[in-house]
Amino acid sequence: MSYALASEPIVQRTAEQVTFSYRHRLGADQAEVTVEWSSDLMVWNSGLLDLIGRMPDGFGLEIATWQLPLESRGFVRLRVVVVP
Repeated sequence: MSYALASEPIVQRTAEQVTFSYRHRLGADQAEVTVEWSSDLMVWNSGLLDLIGRMPDGFGLEIATWQLPLESRGFVRLRVVVVP
């Protein structure tokens, strides 16, 4: 995980939205990072989430922010897979 990510992910909630952000290392080309959502910790899905922004921070990192479902309760995780 430390190869692909620069810090712990952050979940933020406002009245309008819930977002999930993480800092990804731009040079970590062999790491595939996927954000997944679950309502029960058994079934995980990446299709319910919307990428709302990617912003380079000028230090070789990129901040990716995803919008989570506002009306439901659930869990979010990062899945990091090393690709050849």
